[in-house]
Amino acid sequence: MKAILKKGKILRQNKRGFYFIEILIYIQIIGFVFLLISNLGLAFQKKLNFITVDLNEKFRITLAKDLIYRDLLSGVGDVNFWDFENNVFRKKYLIKNFELCEKDICWTILNDKVVRLEGKYDYSKQIWKEKISSFILLNDIKNLKIIPDYVSDKKIIFGVRVIFCLNSAKKKEFYVTLQNKAY
Repeated sequence: MKAILKKGKILRQNKRGFYFIEILIYIQIIGFVFLLISNLGLAFQKKLNFITVDLNEKFRITLAKDLIYRDLLSGVGDVNFWDFENNVFRKKYLIKNFELCEKDICWTILNDKVVRLEGKYDYSKQIWKEKISSFILLNDIKNLKIIPDYVSDKKIIFGVRVIFCLNSAKKKEFYVTLQNKAY
């Protein structure tokens, strides 16, 4: 490298190299851009997690609604086989060889879970003789109510209205027309 001496200073003749201050400025600019990109990525990830949690909540509520709806479709229309205070009802269904079967079903909320009980229920004493339980882990629903829609002087139930009270103070409601109405 040739250097020219001019009044006590050395000047470079070819300026291919970088000064130390230039390198520091470039490093600082690259660091700032990296910091900006990483903050945008973190904000995007937080938003994505929020959307995922919201979708999971909606999916679980829809799943509970669908399972309850399917059971209620097969509910009998005779008012003697319903206990609306405890959400218990008799369900009639066909098995493989077209034999008509019955079982009692209950949907309720216990310990932040949507619980389904099935078995034999004594409607006069309002107790279970035998039961099997299954549940959906769903802490979004705090209350579940089944309300009847009567026809012909409160002897036959035409349909039921189901109300979910959610933790977010919202209500989800749907109506089910019973398919086992004729006797």
